[in-house]
Amino acid sequence: MEENLEPMITFLDLDGVIVDFYGAVSKELGFTTTFEHAALYSYFGNDEAKVKNYLHSLSADWWASIPKFEWADDLIDLATSYGEIAYLSSPGHYPNAGAGKILFAKHVLNTEHLILAKTKSLIAAPKRVLIDDTPYNCADFKKAGGDSYLWPSSTDLRNSPSLLKTTFKEVQILLDLY
Repeated sequence: MEENLEPMITFLDLDGVIVDFYGAVSKELGFTTTFEHAALYSYFGNDEAKVKNYLHSLSADWWASIPKFEWADDLIDLATSYGEIAYLSSPGHYPNAGAGKILFAKHVLNTEHLILAKTKSLIAAPKRVLIDDTPYNCADFKKAGGDSYLWPSSTDLRNSPSLLKTTFKEVQILLDLY
């Protein structure tokens, strides 16, 4: 059996892992606290068309200015300490999201290692690890031959410092496997 000499690559999702999408939306809508998915829909009267219209209206500059989470740099440093990293994010169905994420990667993260893909599992392979906050992205990535870590919700992480510490430890244990 031949050893896989390919380097390990850790793929970090942007929205929900590195950047605070819901925090930015909450601020944009005038809220003083961050809400998440269900509250966004509730704000628009659970009218999916209104939510989509709102998200479609956000400019590339808005997407490029979403703030990083307070733990983002520590997670980036941890992943980088194990080898190569890249950012793997969905452009969504929003016309300016992809362009904004490219600007964010270039100007905030100082990298061009950004892959925009709706189907993240297409990138999966042995020695590739996805850190993502969406359960089906993690499951599909594993089914396609990679490994993954399901990142907890930002609300849970902010409400529990011990969960954040545990999360980092679990990511480290996973990356130690490679």
